[in-house]
Amino acid sequence: LDRRAADADHAAIVARLFGTSPAAQQIAAPRPMTGESVGEIYRRLIDSDAFRTACGRIAASYAW
Repeated sequence: LDRRAADADHAAIVARLFGTSPAAQQIAAPRPMTGESVGEIYRRLIDSDAFRTACGRIAASYAW
């Protein structure tokens, strides 16, 4: 998690968290900042509204 992230790392993290849908491609649009670590990408994406929305959808499906 501490190593510097490459573009491929960013794409893999987005696919792992959000899937490969076209919406995920929009989330993946912001590229990692120079020197950003893999862990920082995870923290940034997990702290996003898109991630909260995805988690909310999952939680709501269990409420039925």
